[in-house]
Amino acid sequence: MGQHHRVAILDPGAQYGKLIDKTVRKLGVESQIVDLASPSSDLASYDAYIIAGGGSSVHDADAPKYNPGIFALGKPILGICYGLQLMVKELGGEVRKLDVREDGPIEMTLEGGNGSALFDGTPEKQIVLMTHGDTVTKLPQGFVLDATSDGLTAAISNPSAKMYGTQFHPETDLTQYGSQVISNFLFKVSGLTAGYTLEDRHRAALEEIRDTVQDRDVLLFVSGGVDSTITALLMAEAKLKGKVHAVHVDHGMMRHNESEVVEVALKDAGIDLDVVRDPEFFMTASTDIRGRRSSTLEETTDPEEKRAIIGDAFIKLRNREIDRLGLCPDTTVLAMGTLRPDLIESASELASGNAKVIKTHHNDTPLVRELRRRNQVIEPLKELHKDEVRELGTRLGAPEELVWRHPFPGPGLGIRLLCARDPYMKADFDDVARELAKHATDDIRTTLLPVRTVGVQGDDRTLSYLAALSGKEDWPTLQRIARAIPKSVHGVNR
Repeated sequence: MGQHHRVAILDPGAQYGKLIDKTVRKLGVESQIVDLASPSSDLASYDAYIIAGGGSSVHDADAPKYNPGIFALGKPILGICYGLQLMVKELGGEVRKLDVREDGPIEMTLEGGNGSALFDGTPEKQIVLMTHGDTVTKLPQGFVLDATSDGLTAAISNPSAKMYGTQFHPETDLTQYGSQVISNFLFKVSGLTAGYTLEDRHRAALEEIRDTVQDRDVLLFVSGGVDSTITALLMAEAKLKGKVHAVHVDHGMMRHNESEVVEVALKDAGIDLDVVRDPEFFMTASTDIRGRRSSTLEETTDPEEKRAIIGDAFIKLRNREIDRLGLCPDTTVLAMGTLRPDLIESASELASGNAKVIKTHHNDTPLVRELRRRNQVIEPLKELHKDEVRELGTRLGAPEELVWRHPFPGPGLGIRLLCARDPYMKADFDDVARELAKHATDDIRTTLLPVRTVGVQGDDRTLSYLAALSGKEDWPTLQRIARAIPKSVHGVNR
């Protein structure tokens, strides 16, 4: 593999870190998510740094540890959200807590005559995504204000030091010119070149498979989704010495006729598949969750607990299948189609040492992590994002209907279908409903629904209510209200 420019994405617990990583790679530059406290000796080999957002305040007593030496390495730095605030605080500026949060798309205005390289080719006014409760109130020496939103600091820079910061998230689709901003940082500010290709990622995946598996046998659970299918094709391409056993499990929570469609499609793709149908095994499964034994899956309503039960049931089924196939439990490697976003959302140490758990993925439960510690797991796609996997699938010649199948999680309808025994109505329900009602108009009604939803605010996981808007089909007004609600009604997730 040739040498490329590399960017370190320093991680304070960013849920959007996966999008920074994805955007940088899509622009043709190799990136790696690293710990915020990484020593300068480890960071010296990178050509530029992006300090991502996080769920903490820089003033929190338990804020993520960091290496202040990064600001003395002389390399270009882009601080995003928390990264901006950390840079300001460390270099002598001031960050203060707001009375209200900025959450959602906000109009940002560039400061006239500034000419910041970060915003080259973008208009004076643009929509950006904000998710913060603290704001920069005093700039460090040498910095200038590049942009504002509602009178607050939105972007700053110190061009001579090649240090830039945005309070907004340029890595998200909700920021109009976000990709352009990151591109400007990589190529105009940092002077990097684009040379990191899908071929490099393909080669790295094959090398990891061969180095990890060596001459051992492999058990691969194939759901029929693009991730596990491409994993199966990579395992075949690696031409391993041991045998690869591909197993599709019908756990009773698939879509109608899902297993039959998967079986035909995978066999047409050249994957020799063994189908196991055992819904009863999953429905009666339970597991240990934070020191207590859970109820069985069929009696469980909490989505996090359902994810944990299903994930651990897959590992227990692995042990049963290893025995049925006459394999060695101490050497057989479990292959999985885990992606980088799965690990970030599960707060896996493989992807983030500081991220908060948003949802536990079935391929990152404690039993899976134990197998990883024993070097009995191979996840060749764990550095990739969904669009990269689809592109790789096309490169491998996978059938188009498999590459572009609608995403469907391994736990299936077990977590796709919301379950509850009672309405979700906490003591604040009426207060939140009143706050929500302030956003209604003569033509648009607001309704607070007693449904618990998972959301992300400030890179942290939140469990809160669902809001509904109904009335006249006036999309500009609906969009304006939808943007305004998260700013003031913090009890609403969606």
